[in-house]
Amino acid sequence: MGLAAIVAALGSAAVLVLIGAAGVWAGEPWLVASLGAAALLQIMTPHDPAARPWNTAIGQFVGLAAGFIGVYAVGAASTPEVAIGEPVVWIRVAAVALAIALTALGQTALGAGNASGGSTALLIALGKIKPTLYGAFLVVVGVLLVTVLGEAVRWAVLRLESK
Repeated sequence: MGLAAIVAALGSAAVLVLIGAAGVWAGEPWLVASLGAAALLQIMTPHDPAARPWNTAIGQFVGLAAGFIGVYAVGAASTPEVAIGEPVVWIRVAAVALAIALTALGQTALGAGNASGGSTALLIALGKIKPTLYGAFLVVVGVLLVTVLGEAVRWAVLRLESK
């Protein structure tokens, strides 16, 4: 294991800790689950096109929009969130299917492929992130933070790899 791999691992953790700390300071839960996937993709695979800032941010924003559309199109907004130990209802499954399909189509159309956007769509379709303006705000802030902070670490890893 080289220095770049160690910096990537520690950098991924540091990015998420910084987002979490900013959220604690602001009293906002900006540390949403899909940011872990985004940070790892950005930093652990820095040469992958999906790791670029465009893909990171826009790929997540497409997932955000697709999740909202999926939930509201099938009428799942008022159903309980899917939780461990609780039964899944068909309307949430329909929201997931629509959200993931729209995420894939939107990311392809915009050239912003990023699997973490699928995680965002899934979190919304399952009810883990509420499809509200506040829910969107939380995701947008978290995505902007992971995009900027993750890009700084991604560049550090790329520089170490080139030495």
